[in-house]
Amino acid sequence: MVEMAEKQLARMRRAIEQVVLAQVEGLDPPETRKTLDRLLARGLPRDEALRLIGYVVGVEFFQAIGREGGYDHQRFVKRLGALPSLPFKENP
Repeated sequence: MVEMAEKQLARMRRAIEQVVLAQVEGLDPPETRKTLDRLLARGLPRDEALRLIGYVVGVEFFQAIGREGGYDHQRFVKRLGALPSLPFKENP
């Protein structure tokens, strides 16, 4: 049971990584690439910057499909702008 959950979690991580890379490369939304550039300019390693962006993508995804009721671009951009801090304790 635990092994299955770990495999599912690993698949979700890979999917989120693919979404982040697609957003960065496709400039859609452009704020994702701008956030990566900003974090790199602050000296964060690329893999850490992408992981932080992935965290925002994952949170937004689960809120969009959950009780929060859909994708909120303004909330997404606000959270990207707050990185490298993880500001997810506030009510969106």
